[in-house]
Amino acid sequence: MSDSNGKSLLFAIRQVRTLMVEVSKLLLEADAIMGAAGWGPRVGATALAGGAFSINSPKNWIPHRAFRFYKHEGYPKVVLNLAVILDEQGADQKVVEPLVSGLLMEYETVDEIPEGNSLYNTAIWHLYVPERKDDGTIVTIVPRELWAAESTAKTMRSFAVPLVSISSRERLEETVVSKLLRMVDGAPVIEGRSAATQLK
Repeated sequence: MSDSNGKSLLFAIRQVRTLMVEVSKLLLEADAIMGAAGWGPRVGATALAGGAFSINSPKNWIPHRAFRFYKHEGYPKVVLNLAVILDEQGADQKVVEPLVSGLLMEYETVDEIPEGNSLYNTAIWHLYVPERKDDGTIVTIVPRELWAAESTAKTMRSFAVPLVSISSRERLEETVVSKLLRMVDGAPVIEGRSAATQLK
């Protein structure tokens, strides 16, 4: 680093902070829309995981993703996730631009639903779907067959779109949240509740 780059470096750092604020706003908007459809936060205010404070792990000082997980009393075996995938920790470079991902995981029993980091890690599983697309196309897989060592989920549906395509609350609802809610159709329902009836 040279003195001539100091102002540019400070600008870049402030740009990253501004990006984090914008990502937070996006996730809070998603929380509000999901809440109106009966889906509440599964893990409180937690939105980040996998970060590091150690001098030996500088690549993890800045988050790779931010996420929200949701639950609904009518769908106790279903986990919904909305994630902003900023980068990928792996060496195989599965991310070419930041993405917003929607994901549904369905389990045989409530007891199989992971918690903590095991749950948080699923936020980027769309990246590992064979022949995935990041144009909003929904893909369906069976995690317990593809990744038996990592998951017992019997169904996973996911999609992703470029982060830059989400320019407003309306765009977020239309492109991501409504599609995420529609993926619940076909999942087991308790007491006749349907995700479709929750949509506007």
